[in-house]
Amino acid sequence: MSGKSVEKDITLALALSLKKYLEGGDQRIKVQLTRSGDKTLAIADRRNMIKKFKADMMVSLHVNAGFGSDASGYEISLPGLKHLGAVDGEDIVKNMEKTKCANDSIRLAQLILKKLEIIFPRKGRGIREVPVPILTGVTMPSVCVEIGFLTNKEDKNRLLDKDVQRDIARSIGRGIRDYFNL
Repeated sequence: MSGKSVEKDITLALALSLKKYLEGGDQRIKVQLTRSGDKTLAIADRRNMIKKFKADMMVSLHVNAGFGSDASGYEISLPGLKHLGAVDGEDIVKNMEKTKCANDSIRLAQLILKKLEIIFPRKGRGIREVPVPILTGVTMPSVCVEIGFLTNKEDKNRLLDKDVQRDIARSIGRGIRDYFNL
């Protein structure tokens, strides 16, 4: 199985488990997935779907790779204010909306990170502000959760474990629930 194949299978399993966890515990939560099966979608198509959903938040699930076989752990990326396109001279209301979105994204990332620390002690790699293609132009709080490294044998074995996948999904779900104070 190629690394890409493993990643898409793991992230789909996590997404389906996260959806089940969130919707099973609270009628107020409705989860929309950009894919619910083994189907490839271009980033532009996913962004269009996200905009169409008019969601309250966006969580993109990924599995890391690279940085050598010793790289391990999870991290959360977000576009941050710099990558949301706040510009000098732009309408102050627009910049305030972008600032609120960036701050809410940071809060969401912190809550998810805190919950993941429970199942992966001392494995957190922190929160990174970087351009995230899937989140470009998204106007709601949004984060990209990178769960482990496929290039690390220990991480890969854990990520392939169905019980660990369920625990990861629940941890992310608990962070989301905390974000909404549920």
